Amino acid sequence: MAVRGAKPSPATPKARNLTSKQMTFAQLVAAGETKSDAYRKAYNVKTVKASNIAVRGCMLAKNPQIAEMISKLKDPVAHKVGLTLESHLYTLQEIALEARAAGHYSAAVAAEVARAKAAGIHVERHENRNLNVNTQLSTNEMKEIASRLLGSV
Repeated sequence: MAVRGAKPSPATPKARNLTSKQMTFAQLVAAGETKSDAYRKAYNVKTVKASNIAVRGCMLAKNPQIAEMISKLKDPVAHKVGLTLESHLYTLQEIALEARAAGHYSAAVAAEVARAKAAGIHVERHENRNLNVNTQLSTNEMKEIASRLLGSV
């Protein structure tokens, strides 16, 4: 299964032992899609939970053959625009310093967070907590939950 609208280029590396879905996934990730979105587009996920999609996307990207393909597909694009991790981090650092000097602290923080993400230092984690509605809660527990919910609004 190929990426919709994408035409194979002569520079595209050959897929060794990758299924068409794995190749599609690699192409989408290399093109900038998140692993979850790439997994959704490459595979049939109608009956898969969102949390499982994220896990499957990460696991798939860790497959050595797929990781190598993603890297090979990214390299020509990065080379074409002259982008390296070092230059990207340096540019983000300049943006953060200029924003801070101008008093734009939210922009400075955003640039620093982007820089940390690019360097692999900052990793976003999401936690889902599900409340079992069949559980009997005391009045104090219900008040505590309500106050936490209202406090987050």
